[in-house]
Amino acid sequence: MTRNCSAVSSACMLTRREVFQQVGGFDESLEGTLADVDLCLKMRRAGFLIVYTPFARLCWHQAPADQIDMSGEAIMRERWADILQNDPYYNPNLSRERADFSLGK
Repeated sequence: MTRNCSAVSSACMLTRREVFQQVGGFDESLEGTLADVDLCLKMRRAGFLIVYTPFARLCWHQAPADQIDMSGEAIMRERWADILQNDPYYNPNLSRERADFSLGK
């Protein structure tokens, strides 16, 4: 089902150049998926929707990602605390402390 979400991977992301430039593009101090999420959250803050479609087909070959840089994670938590705690697209019954979508407390 095509739906709105908070962020998508830049492995298969499409946006207009004007929007990318308007929000300041990728934050080069963030690595990997953190930069993707940051860009999407900047676009949402500017009033744009982030839309996911399951109908896109993609063949992507990449080595497994290294661990997330903890300093980058700290930047994201500080920069986006209000949105991360109240993400309208994340089920409030799921844990925000774990990445495996396990039940929260």
